[in-house]
Amino acid sequence: MFNPSRRDQFLPILSFCESEKEIENKTLKHKILTFVGTEERSKELSIGTNYSTRFLFECEGKKYYYEFKNIRLDETCEKNPRACINGLVFLQDVDTAKDLLIGRKVYIQPESTRIDDTNNYSGYQDVAIPTNLEVRITAIGIGNQICPVKIIFKDNQDHSFYLELAFSRTNSGMD
Repeated sequence: MFNPSRRDQFLPILSFCESEKEIENKTLKHKILTFVGTEERSKELSIGTNYSTRFLFECEGKKYYYEFKNIRLDETCEKNPRACINGLVFLQDVDTAKDLLIGRKVYIQPESTRIDDTNNYSGYQDVAIPTNLEVRITAIGIGNQICPVKIIFKDNQDHSFYLELAFSRTNSGMD
């Protein structure tokens, strides 16, 4: 799913394959993009050959790409092991969490969780909780690029909290 952060909302991330022009991020916000492949482009310059790698996506019958400039496909991870495409949230982690966790009782290990807070600039507030708190997972939502799984749970007093986690770390920019 394409879900650019506040920091990424004004700089175009993807380009339209047909015209090779950048598109506004709000055009694809909250839409599901399907990865369809990669392509390597080369351009002859007076100083030699310049390569770039495009990651291709499809959404609602249209094709888009993200381009890593001045790099070949096989060099992408070697030169930048934390390479990622901003704004993309890996939905398979979210689906896996839904299948495995909704309705389960678990014991929460972190000493703090979050609650939504529209009055806060970040949109949430950190809240201290006791370690080993027994909770019931009520829902799974979409987090962000780094932590795509938002686990929503309630304690035995019906207070609602959430944690954001990464399972596979696909496109997270983490090692």
